[in-house]
Amino acid sequence: MADYSKTTVMVIEDDPHYMRQMLRILKEQGFAEKNITTAMSFDEARTKAEAMKAPDLIVTDYLMPGGDGIMVLEALNHLWPQKPQGHLFHPAIMVTSDPDGFLTRKLQRGSLTGADALEHGVLLKVVPKAENAGEEGVIKAEIRTVLQNLDKPLPAKKRAARKR
Repeated sequence: MADYSKTTVMVIEDDPHYMRQMLRILKEQGFAEKNITTAMSFDEARTKAEAMKAPDLIVTDYLMPGGDGIMVLEALNHLWPQKPQGHLFHPAIMVTSDPDGFLTRKLQRGSLTGADALEHGVLLKVVPKAENAGEEGVIKAEIRTVLQNLDKPLPAKKRAARKR
């Protein structure tokens, strides 16, 4: 297992149950509690973000008071102009209650308002909220995938196409 003890994470989740679950998942994966910043709303996330440097990973709920996950990612990407080398946006995982996959399909097609902010290439993953241990495994796998891809910049052709 990779060493995530120094990896910084911002978790934005308005449901206390899912917040506790995500914190447990992160700690089980080796993330240090001192490196995890939490927020329970869009406004709280923005306020805390103004006082910190960009984390290595953003984990956000999609639906929450004051704004949605897309708005959060747009605001944070604007607030933190320095991105990982070779990437246009900060790495993010969006967790959502999306049982029929509607949101996932819209994101893949880029047909949501603000979708430009979601062109993270391999750095944005949308995963369902976990209702059991097997589904928690999906979240753990996506965390590993996103962090492993931090060291792999987007190919120049993709970067150029996304700047248009």
